[in-house]
Amino acid sequence: MAPGSDDADILATARRLDAILVTYDRDFGELVFARGAPPPRNILYSRLGRAEPEFVAERIISLLENPLPAHHMVTIRRDGVRFTAFPDGAQ
Repeated sequence: MAPGSDDADILATARRLDAILVTYDRDFGELVFARGAPPPRNILYSRLGRAEPEFVAERIISLLENPLPAHHMVTIRRDGVRFTAFPDGAQ
């Protein structure tokens, strides 16, 4: 979305579109886990930093080749992937 967009608005748009939110911004996890914001289907949170865009894209594509467990935040790191279920009642 447009730079400078409000995180809550981005989250709401992803939820409305039943989309997977792909982000480098950990604030989306904060909104869902700490503040109780309703989540989208999934959040893919890249912690790959300044990795080459091709490397990031390959990691994301490899994740999306199989169905993701619904209602999870997926944290992508160099050493692996972590799946964290959204809090109960957040779906």
